[in-house]
Amino acid sequence: MNIITSIWGSMLDADMNERYWAQLSRNYHQKNKSIKIFLALMTSGTVASWSIWAEVDILWKVLSAIAAAISIAFPILKLEIMIERMSVLKGCFIPTNIFQKKFFRPA
Repeated sequence: MNIITSIWGSMLDADMNERYWAQLSRNYHQKNKSIKIFLALMTSGTVASWSIWAEVDILWKVLSAIAAAISIAFPILKLEIMIERMSVLKGCFIPTNIFQKKFFRPA
């Protein structure tokens, strides 16, 4: 293995790692946002179901139970911490990637 092949391999590795951690960060960010929106809608839906859909009493009970379960589980998931860690990991590969793209190009 010559030096150019080694450098090219490390460039690909740095690029892949940057893209991988960026995608994971985006995925967890989307999950975090979706859970928060879902929880807000379910809580609002529960309140709305008391006044608007009073004849469907099972609806507000189910919505209330789901909102309570998500409210309990959400802090345990610690999605914000995972997003932060993934963003830091992505950031570790950006300088290497920039340096290698700037100075080393395949022949």
